[in-house]
Amino acid sequence: MHEKKTNYKEYFLFQPISQKDWQELGIGDYCDSASNVAGNILRNTEPTQKILGGPAIRHYHILNDKRHVLTKDTEENIALYDVLKACKIEDLGRVDFEQECKKRNKMVYVPNWFNVDLKTGVCLKTGDFV
Repeated sequence: MHEKKTNYKEYFLFQPISQKDWQELGIGDYCDSASNVAGNILRNTEPTQKILGGPAIRHYHILNDKRHVLTKDTEENIALYDVLKACKIEDLGRVDFEQECKKRNKMVYVPNWFNVDLKTGVCLKTGDFV
């Protein structure tokens, strides 16, 4: 009978391979050791580049005017953002977050029209933008 040849490239791309199957194929060591390779293999122990980011935002407070948001980052810095302009208005530095919230809240009522999400470490506004 005619036996169908296995296309190993397709086999590896579309199916997980077990250690037994790997060894039966006779390709080499399943555990990625350098036993079949002559000489030493140099492996990077340090990254070649580092991408440094800014401090992540951890706390926020939506002010009563529903236009401004106070944020506190991982370095304890407080910043004031304008939601409508989607930009930072002022860096307040290391001040007391609770005191700054009380100081900047106005006696006004505006219905909620957005939410703030900090899952990524940055201030994301979601809501009904008309």
